[in-house]
Amino acid sequence: MPNFVTQSLQDLQQQVPIISDKVLVDLVNGMQVNDDLSGYDEAKMCLEPILKTLTIEAGRHDSLDSLQQKNKQLANDPHVY
Repeated sequence: MPNFVTQSLQDLQQQVPIISDKVLVDLVNGMQVNDDLSGYDEAKMCLEPILKTLTIEAGRHDSLDSLQQKNKQLANDPHVY
């Protein structure tokens, strides 16, 4: 036995046949959006370790540069020795 919502939708579809097409288009669009979002999550998961490694390497590089600058300053400072 159809419920009220189903019966109302069927009555509306009989009165306005385009609604069936609209429901189908909305369903397909929703599925495409879902696929796009899933693909974005997968790409993000693949790229995340690479970006993390690059960030760590950049931090190490900055630390080494800072140490080298301090060593140069100490080497040029006559008051150190």
